[in-house]
Amino acid sequence: MTRIEVIATEGRLQKRILWVDARKNGVYLGYCFRDMDAHISYHVDGKMFQTVGSKATKMGDFQPLTSFKNTHQLAASGFTTDLSKLRGLAYSLKRLDAVVYLDMRAFRGNFANCLVQLLEPQRFDLLMGSSILPGLKQIEIFTSYNPWIVVSILDL
Repeated sequence: MTRIEVIATEGRLQKRILWVDARKNGVYLGYCFRDMDAHISYHVDGKMFQTVGSKATKMGDFQPLTSFKNTHQLAASGFTTDLSKLRGLAYSLKRLDAVVYLDMRAFRGNFANCLVQLLEPQRFDLLMGSSILPGLKQIEIFTSYNPWIVVSILDL
């Protein structure tokens, strides 16, 4: 399993934005906001669900992960760069495989957007033609899972 978290700071506060778990049976992505129990799952057979509380809603049937080609966006999450107003959970030092660390003091706008997508291994060319490039502040590619996991941060 690979556990990734997106964590934002402004020098004093550190808040969790979202997490991604890549497991044998699929990829799971959850939001780290108080009072919000929601996650997205992309299963190895290609079925994708959004779960809020205990209610799962099927989002569609897509490519099986074992033969994944091209790219697929899992989620997009916008949030304020003013972390004092963010309902995000405070970060505590826990064991993770990777961290996407954002220093919000380097952002020009009032909002940031975090995009998480799956990427066919070695297909960097698929990112270069992407619509995420305008406003792109940071991009992280995690290659320990197949397909690769890409986390892109946009400064809006």
